[in-house]
Amino acid sequence: HDTMVEQAGILSALPLSTLKIHQLQLIRGTRMAHEYEENPEGFHLFTEVDEYIDLVIDYVEHLRPDLVLERFVSQSPKELLIAPDWGLKNYEFVTRLQKRMKERGAYQGKKYRDSEKRVIFAEDNFTTE
Repeated sequence: HDTMVEQAGILSALPLSTLKIHQLQLIRGTRMAHEYEENPEGFHLFTEVDEYIDLVIDYVEHLRPDLVLERFVSQSPKELLIAPDWGLKNYEFVTRLQKRMKERGAYQGKKYRDSEKRVIFAEDNFTTE
């Protein structure tokens, strides 16, 4: 959780104008689905939507306030989806997210610090200080 939230500061230091966020989905017939079958405890899939919502809120609070968020979840065909299966449409997720944000008094950028991370570009890789 903390590592993911820390990434919000790193992304905020990049010259981005938009960002898409979505959950990990396991799709039938993929290599990752096979790895999950062999070692399910090695995966954290946010089987409970409220846990993912709280992570998204924590993440968004640490993002630059001017970043446009285009997406919070992704949907795959039900017959291909192994997990997580929340049974929600995208707009239903957004409604729940907005409600929870109001309950928490949360908003994008609430915990953002401009000097949080400095990104150093070197060839095709980047690191933070």
